[in-house]
Amino acid sequence: RAPGYLEFTEPSSRAQIAFQIAAVVEAAGPIHQDDVLALIRESWGLGRAGARMRDAFHHAVSYAQGRDQIEV
Repeated sequence: RAPGYLEFTEPSSRAQIAFQIAAVVEAAGPIHQDDVLALIRESWGLGRAGARMRDAFHHAVSYAQGRDQIEV
């Protein structure tokens, strides 16, 4: 990873991912979580979503939901 850039699976990325989730849901909701993940993965330039990536995404969904940014 390049200095100054977040890695998707790091807890410090959670707020950024939650912000992106909320933006996608606001623009395209209702939308399935798998479709949101695919769009965000693409924006980060990432490939296939493995277990660690899905786990990080679900933590970010919970983060956004807990801050009333989205409804699941």
